[in-house]
Amino acid sequence: MDSTLLCNDLKCRSLCPDQAVVTTCSHIFCIPCAGRLGLTEPRDGQRICPACSTHLVNPDDAVITSLNPTEDYKTSILSGLSPTIIMECAGRGLAFWAYQMVQEMWESRKVWDDEISADAMAVPFKTIWLAALPKGTHFLIRSALSRIVR
Repeated sequence: MDSTLLCNDLKCRSLCPDQAVVTTCSHIFCIPCAGRLGLTEPRDGQRICPACSTHLVNPDDAVITSLNPTEDYKTSILSGLSPTIIMECAGRGLAFWAYQMVQEMWESRKVWDDEISADAMAVPFKTIWLAALPKGTHFLIRSALSRIVR
């Protein structure tokens, strides 16, 4: 599932190749947009996700992350954590990617046809991604879909 994420600021949509700000509401912003939108420095003491208006009250609700971490970082980041926590982290990461891919497909389709229904978008996504993912991760995709396709 190698792909490059795009900034979720609709005025930008630039590639986020190395570093980005990610939010707990599953959005990602390039560093310049994150700064301009108040995600790196709270405005008036609060941060609000520009994509979905979620209030980001905790310090870890929007963080700068490396999208190409070193091998040492990958080795150490989950070391010492229980398998349950590791699987929970992996599941959340997969759900984030699933959400981003659905959003990207949705934005691409909207460019061509503003009248597409959510149901029409959900069927091809389920077919493509559910077939490509390992067994046991399908529930993550359904969870991501349920967040945007209702």
